[in-house]
Amino acid sequence: MNRKIICLLAIAFGFFVGFFQIHNADIWWHIAWGNKMLEQLRIFPDAESFYFTPISIAYLLDLPNTFLGDCGFALLYKLGGNLALQLSVLVSLFLGGAFVILVPLGKEILQSKCKLVFALLLFFGLCLGTSQLQLVRNSLVSLLLFPIVLGIYSLHIRTQERKLLILYLGILLIWSCIHSSYILGIISLLLLYCALFLSKKNQKLLSLKHLLATLVVLIFTMSVSLTYSWQVRQLINTPINHSCKIIAQEFERILTAKSNTLSSKAPAASLVQPQLLKPFWSDNSVSGDFTPTWKTWRHPAAWSSFLLSFIALLTLLGSRSSNRLGMFLLLAFTSYFGFCYFRGTGYAAITAVFVIASICSTLSLPSSVTLLCHTFYEVEKKIYSFCIIVSLLAVAGSIYLIMARKSEFFFMERGRVFGIGEAVVFEKGIYDFVKNHYPNEPCFTTMVTGSYALLNWKDQKKVFIDAFFAPHPNALWSDYYEAPKTHEMTPLENYGIQLALIENSRLDWQNLFLMAPLWRPIAIGLGATLYQKQEDTSMATSLNILFTLKDIQKLPSTTGQRAAAAAFYNSILALQLGGNSALAGAVIQDHPDLFKNLVNYLSISQQSNIRQTPPGILPITLLP
Repeated sequence: MNRKIICLLAIAFGFFVGFFQIHNADIWWHIAWGNKMLEQLRIFPDAESFYFTPISIAYLLDLPNTFLGDCGFALLYKLGGNLALQLSVLVSLFLGGAFVILVPLGKEILQSKCKLVFALLLFFGLCLGTSQLQLVRNSLVSLLLFPIVLGIYSLHIRTQERKLLILYLGILLIWSCIHSSYILGIISLLLLYCALFLSKKNQKLLSLKHLLATLVVLIFTMSVSLTYSWQVRQLINTPINHSCKIIAQEFERILTAKSNTLSSKAPAASLVQPQLLKPFWSDNSVSGDFTPTWKTWRHPAAWSSFLLSFIALLTLLGSRSSNRLGMFLLLAFTSYFGFCYFRGTGYAAITAVFVIASICSTLSLPSSVTLLCHTFYEVEKKIYSFCIIVSLLAVAGSIYLIMARKSEFFFMERGRVFGIGEAVVFEKGIYDFVKNHYPNEPCFTTMVTGSYALLNWKDQKKVFIDAFFAPHPNALWSDYYEAPKTHEMTPLENYGIQLALIENSRLDWQNLFLMAPLWRPIAIGLGATLYQKQEDTSMATSLNILFTLKDIQKLPSTTGQRAAAAAFYNSILALQLGGNSALAGAVIQDHPDLFKNLVNYLSISQQSNIRQTPPGILPITLLP
């Protein structure tokens, strides 16, 4: 019964940590691409039907290396929709945890209730530390395949069965056709086996002949995906580049401080772009692909991963395992990668849990716990009771935070909102509105709205740009990034754009179109706003509000409610400032409940911004 309770605790915690709304934009592009491959039965489907902007065929040739993941997610989405995609996270999390924890611990875990509880605590750490790997996209596969690679290594060492090496070929081939992170699996195996070969105690276990055979397998696996080499270099270079930036910025800070001290002058104040409307939102960049971890050190995934890495290091220092050199190299590599690359923190967590489980499997539990906890607990029953209490508190705290809609506080990221389906930014109403009312007009999309529109519009309407893997030339990317920075519409208008679909949570793009002289909002959805270019802005006839107060109240995320409310008030302010007060007044009159009550969903500072609006722009007396 105790073991059943422990297993239920693990399932409960894993479910509450890993089951969240789909928030990342990458997955929609990959599903659309997979659908195309399945429909045309081609690895190189026609991408020109996706975009009205130019695409780079050279870049497109790299994309089929993700074909297995794209087709897999497309089939999964057809079979079970959003729920199937979300369940894939749970399956990957539980199976990956089983391979990286239970395989090294072996059968002894069934004979020792304390080791079972110890495995439960490791699983808790794994759930928190692999947060970035739990997002629904192709990189999700590494949450399962990386632990499988490490698990096969553990079995190989334990059983000395050389036939297990053949499994590496299949796993790495599959992995290389889904996501570029397979290079991490190759590097990890090289570190482990090279260290094993160098150890004199293990020369009989792995001879030079078998080491060379393994290297041939790894080289062959890498060679089948040479067209993916740009992402391989990216994964390797990113930590190095970030480390150089950290050092350079630190030197620059020291030199600047020294210069200011010598000149007795304070640093010049940064110039701020003048804005008509005060910002309602912080920047919500889409991919965050190259964010260094040191900038997000307070994130639970970061400190959980490196706490596990520190414990793993202590475990290695106190062990006499013949495998400790390889595990130390692997731990150093993944920890370094995770420190310099935020998305890499999950690999550090997986490696740390694997190291702890592997070393502790060779020790009696009291010895391992004494090693880790510095002899704080001496009696097995106390250890067992302590672990059970911690587990219960972790599950209870998770349930409370989710039921109280505080999961964003728990994870410190807006994208992790518990619930079935996708995030509010992908609410279909505004996308269907654009497709039905403007089927032929070129519509600007951001990486977020473009990715979902690509899937939702299918081939009925083309998009401007989509998520990170869009096959666009550098010139288009330059125009895309320069427009919100320079507040110039010219780069975008060169593409014949008359419409723009912008997510409500994106400050820079919202401000660009809100402040553009010839652009006005014409429809507001829960997750995005539609803007139109109008030569005579005073002649606008309507502003379509595609949601009700009840729709706002049903949203599981306070950030989603705040974004929709901000988009509503921003649009009215933009109409007033643009000289179309008649339409602004009509919107207020037609939607009095929204105008009076949405202010309650804004933050205190945002409410203050609304109430401090100059007289004549908003009838402040209507606000509660």
